[in-house]
Amino acid sequence: MEVTKGKLKNTKSGKELVFGSNPTQYEISHSNDFAIETQLAQCAPLVSFRCAGAASLRVQLVFDQDAGAKEGTLGEVASFLQELNQVDGETASVPPAEFKMGSTVFRGFLRSYRWNPTRFNPKGEPTAAHLSVELLSDGSYEKGEAK
Repeated sequence: MEVTKGKLKNTKSGKELVFGSNPTQYEISHSNDFAIETQLAQCAPLVSFRCAGAASLRVQLVFDQDAGAKEGTLGEVASFLQELNQVDGETASVPPAEFKMGSTVFRGFLRSYRWNPTRFNPKGEPTAAHLSVELLSDGSYEKGEAK
């Protein structure tokens, strides 16, 4: 059986990072903001809704060339991350990104990433690494436009 592929795409440049469906962590979270307001002549404070927060997606992927990973070299992964983290002076933002895996589509912006090489070849080049990525929604997830 062929391994299902997932993609993390820089939607501005069109470049894609393809991976086998192997997330060791996969989480979509959403939070709302509230404020506590004291009320005169009331014994308990009132909790009032302020605004809906943006959703975020956190995923951790494993890349291991020694295990037969054919998704590209780890250098290509590092290069992709650098481009996805580049702030555009005109828009004052990082480029939009899209995560696809199975029926899940999540669009947003790179909030953070952690690139952790875990094994190296005799030349000192990484052959295995963990990648943790967090995307902040562009609003499409909250509107129900993304799955």
